[in-house]
Amino acid sequence: MAIATSGPGATNLVTGIATAMLDSIPIVCITGNVSSKVLGTDAFQEVDITGITLPVTKHNFSSTAQKISPQPCAALSKSPSPAVQAVLVDITKDAQQGTAILTSLPPSRALSPPPMLHVDEAGLAQAPN
Repeated sequence: MAIATSGPGATNLVTGIATAMLDSIPIVCITGNVSSKVLGTDAFQEVDITGITLPVTKHNFSSTAQKISPQPCAALSKSPSPAVQAVLVDITKDAQQGTAILTSLPPSRALSPPPMLHVDEAGLAQAPN
């Protein structure tokens, strides 16, 4: 999981999200954004992070205070799948400061741990410094 603020904080995640997608590593990213009242007005540090990350995420969406409750659960349930990719949830400032009631949880889906790399101790000892 990765969390970033709006604007440059969100855009700095893009390389990591793309890398996770290319390496089939599941990741859920949560970014902040400006208040829903000023979305689309080029407000300070407003960026269309869902548009920017569209090519490198399996699913992404922007949450406002009115629809935040089920969305993080939906994102988590979409992430662990055979074609593992990143999921991004962009949350507006007013939604971050508001209150939401979680009414239901999606069915649990356990993640398999990533395969462990085997280190050849003998080969490592022979490697030049």
